[in-house]
Amino acid sequence: MHATPRASLGADKAHPLSGEDGSQPQPHTEAEAQSSTSSSGSSMRVAATTTSRSWWGWWGTPAATTTTSSSSTGTTSAPTPTTSTGMGWTGWVGGWWKGWRPTSPALLAQAEARMLHRVAGRVEVEEVEVDGEDVHVPHTVHTIRLGQGPPLVLVHGFAAAVGHWACNLDELAKHHTVYAIDLVGFGRSSRPAFTPESPEHAEHFFVASIEGWRKKVGLDRFALLGHSFGGYLAGCYSLRHPEHVDALILADPWGLPRRTAEDVAKAAKMSWRWRLAKNILQNFSPLAAIRVAGPYGPGLIHRVRPDLSSKWVHYHKEEGTSEVIQEEEEEEEEEERVPTSRDEAPTAAGAASLSLPPVIDYVYHSNAQLPPTGELAFHKMMNPIGWAARPLCDRLHHLDASIPVTFLYGEESWMDPRAAVEVMRQIENQADIVIIPRAGHHVYIDNVPFFNRAVLKATGGSDRLGDTNKEQA
Repeated sequence: MHATPRASLGADKAHPLSGEDGSQPQPHTEAEAQSSTSSSGSSMRVAATTTSRSWWGWWGTPAATTTTSSSSTGTTSAPTPTTSTGMGWTGWVGGWWKGWRPTSPALLAQAEARMLHRVAGRVEVEEVEVDGEDVHVPHTVHTIRLGQGPPLVLVHGFAAAVGHWACNLDELAKHHTVYAIDLVGFGRSSRPAFTPESPEHAEHFFVASIEGWRKKVGLDRFALLGHSFGGYLAGCYSLRHPEHVDALILADPWGLPRRTAEDVAKAAKMSWRWRLAKNILQNFSPLAAIRVAGPYGPGLIHRVRPDLSSKWVHYHKEEGTSEVIQEEEEEEEEEERVPTSRDEAPTAAGAASLSLPPVIDYVYHSNAQLPPTGELAFHKMMNPIGWAARPLCDRLHHLDASIPVTFLYGEESWMDPRAAVEVMRQIENQADIVIIPRAGHHVYIDNVPFFNRAVLKATGGSDRLGDTNKEQA
């Protein structure tokens, strides 16, 4: 596999942040300033740094800097680019903004480890380098892998990441080599500079990333499972690269239905407050609120989405919870006591409490990273907010007829399965709709046993298990 190995989790209990020497990287929330001087004979060169920062500096993008060196003889060398913590009020604002968000890649890695800690199988963690040949944006795709058997690729939804599959991994890995990826611009995958020009351009960005990842990993054919926005992208990928897809599973997919005249009429009847709110959201990055909230971000998520905690409570509070999680919590608490540039607001810093459930911590750190490459691309794919600019129901009739399609919907989900019924009438593929009882939009966690069985039936994994049991009998 052409990838950079990061760590493994599971049977050997290796820490996901360990380096080759076993050292543990420390979380960081602010840039480190470095300065150096060099001498040659009696001449001393002194570096003078000039900083410029675009409006993206408010969002944490590194400043552009230029350094010139002057010697004691009065000569000045040509400017050379360097890295700086920033000077002037714009640099101060950028530094303040980064310190205001209590997050870092290291804290995200720790949050992911807490989510995956109870996975029994050995989890291999890798950063797969995608050269950007198709999208001209080189990047890395964060990948976890476990199990043996025909490959099954899992694609998460909007604002999610690989850790959200934690409750499903062990069962699926009994029958498949499971690959779960963080979409480019989300989770621990890199966030390259990318400005989509159209919904088609944004879609191609994601699909080309998945295809570039497939090439580097060396997969030929695989079953493809996507949830919500990941389901939409799984459908888009299957339309563009059908030769690599053995089975397509769309779990409560976003972007399937088209916006009807009835939907437009309902929107027109909304109160002016709702219409104003929608217009505001239409022009902002969807997850900007948790970044603007700074240390209050985790608490904001907990208040707005209390259901997330209840969905994972059985997973994190099962009897025999490992001491490693407790140790990690203690380590993180100690690390947060390290003085930072935000020490003048200890009350605010305490708002990001470790007493919050691991899933809230994970959701926060997954979505507080910058730049917001993935969510901005997703935002471009909507028209208007909430609806796909290029709905799959108008496109899946072009899907290769040899690919079996399974739609999984939560019985209590706000997603409407009628769009899937319409698609089934249009396509010649073997297709099925499964309604998962006692489940909402997050079907993979609301009813884990039923969801896993439905996935394995769609991939043929349950049939292989039955054949194995017959042979053993």
